Amino acid sequence: LIMNSLLQYRIVVQLTSIQVDAKIDFTNIQWSEHLLEDARRRGVHGDRVDAEDYFIWSRGFFGNKLLPEFHIGRPVYDNWLVNRGLTSGQPVIDASAMLPALHQKHDYKHLKTATYYDTQEQKENYELARRTGGWRLGTIE
Repeated sequence: LIMNSLLQYRIVVQLTSIQVDAKIDFTNIQWSEHLLEDARRRGVHGDRVDAEDYFIWSRGFFGNKLLPEFHIGRPVYDNWLVNRGLTSGQPVIDASAMLPALHQKHDYKHLKTATYYDTQEQKENYELARRTGGWRLGTIE
């Protein structure tokens, strides 16, 4: 309904962090309902106001501009997207309560650096964001 009444819009969803302690039985037709219930009981919603897991935007929301070439899944790219939406003057809709985004807690052993925030990709994202409008408003609070 909302989307039909707006010409341009952007939807963002904040993640809910969950600890998955057992294998998920994907052969069980209700696996997603079980996971959502576990997230409702044990998940941590809003532990990262600076982390959004997915985005939906209307065709043409960014005009004819290309998105910067961020490293997806690394810091700042999601915040830049939210910031761009908010500073564009177009509606930005927080659909976190309606569209759960479950994020499995995990370590960062797959990275070659000590922390998630100390990678070359992260540094490149910060620099690219600085040059293309920043990310100051890019959190869900």
